[in-house]
Amino acid sequence: MTSLRPRFLFAPVLALALAAPGRAQDAAEAPRFNKPGEVVIVKRPNSIVGYTVDGNAVRAMFNQGVTALTGASSPGAAMKKLGITSKDVVGIKIDTEGGPVFSTKRALVGAIVAALGEAGVSPQHIIVRGKSKKHIQVVAGVG
Repeated sequence: MTSLRPRFLFAPVLALALAAPGRAQDAAEAPRFNKPGEVVIVKRPNSIVGYTVDGNAVRAMFNQGVTALTGASSPGAAMKKLGITSKDVVGIKIDTEGGPVFSTKRALVGAIVAALGEAGVSPQHIIVRGKSKKHIQVVAGVG
């Protein structure tokens, strides 16, 4: 039986803490990723120039990082290796306190959502959360 308890992906650091406490998992459903504390560094010098974000560069950095971390062939396959299934409800926690300039970038949220979609997660099962709805609408362009 799969719980509808949301799993949260923390976008600024991409701390993928995916095994929700108290969730019963079958052996076949258990996460296949077991590298706690491993860090992948991805650099693109021109991904942000001044305060202007190159969305394509940010998406490419996310995709490169998550596939390098998991050894998967694609971002969707990486999400599956992290234990995400099409039955999950996934939350993306964004930082909105820095306003439009210093908060989680829309391109990063979009890359995470795209990877989740590739893994079979329905858009209705992806929740973006920040401190307030007003800040989320300004920072991430969602509402």
